[in-house]
Amino acid sequence: MARLLEMYFIRHGNTGPAANDPIRELTEKGIVQALARREALGNPDFDLVLSSTALRAKQTAVLVANVPMEQVIPVETLYLPINKADEAALEVLFAKLMYAPLRTYREADTTGILDRYASDNDATTLRYITETSAQRILITGHAVMLNVIVSEVIGGDTDLILDTALDEAGGFKVTTDFVNGMEVSVL
Repeated sequence: MARLLEMYFIRHGNTGPAANDPIRELTEKGIVQALARREALGNPDFDLVLSSTALRAKQTAVLVANVPMEQVIPVETLYLPINKADEAALEVLFAKLMYAPLRTYREADTTGILDRYASDNDATTLRYITETSAQRILITGHAVMLNVIVSEVIGGDTDLILDTALDEAGGFKVTTDFVNGMEVSVL
């Protein structure tokens, strides 16, 4: 029997301002959004919880997965590219495009930053997936970047991924049995 795998890629909830981006916290609205996402998913139990190292993403993971912070595995590449030059270039691109759909980012990315970011994250995500027998995985991160990661995981861009601008605490669900392909839906 084929292993059924469900991966949930969830954007962090609403945040407040902070001088230091990595420590921006969820607002009360962000907490409500994350709890509502958990309820909308049917209060599932997750076998594995991965998150960006940004506090807001980890807080979202804790609330959606209903687990203590210690069970959330922080993954640096879910927050920032490995290459510091790419990090700076991505910040410039994000400042220009903000929360535009991935298609807009792809058109503006003339240096391949998004592809390198996707490749780094795909390797990390696949390592966790293959090293465990997890069947339900939660991955929390950031707008646009989650679209890039989902695109890499499923093997390419689709109109759904390119044209969806994720709402706060919104996301994608990817389901596969490793035999019949993958199914992607917007949450």
